[in-house]
Amino acid sequence: MAGDNNISGSIRKLTLNSVTYDVLHDANFDIIGSGYENTALPTSGDAIRKMQKRVKAIESVIVKANGAEKEALTAGADDTKDIPMAFTTAAGDTYRAVGFYEFAKLQTEELRAELKLYPRNSKGWQPFLV
Repeated sequence: MAGDNNISGSIRKLTLNSVTYDVLHDANFDIIGSGYENTALPTSGDAIRKMQKRVKAIESVIVKANGAEKEALTAGADDTKDIPMAFTTAAGDTYRAVGFYEFAKLQTEELRAELKLYPRNSKGWQPFLV
């Protein structure tokens, strides 16, 4: 049902620099939720909260990549320019950012490419919700 925020499942699609990649049916993106890493430092009294800013990266991005797509992913990961990136969830929500990505590895048996996405903007991924 459109607009139902409770729909879960695999990511529908990933777009990098205007090229859409097939996301495998079992894909589950590991998305860093907050913009800060919080730790508690012990003291002789109350603990002190330490907040360290972090990038809202997305890890474990698995896409299908044939030979040409592998070469495009390699070239894009090695390029120093930021690119537009977007992904669409099972619920139909789209998240966009400008940044860069790391092409971590390719599993040749199933042509599975693993990526890590890094938004450049401090706000991270901008939601476009249905």
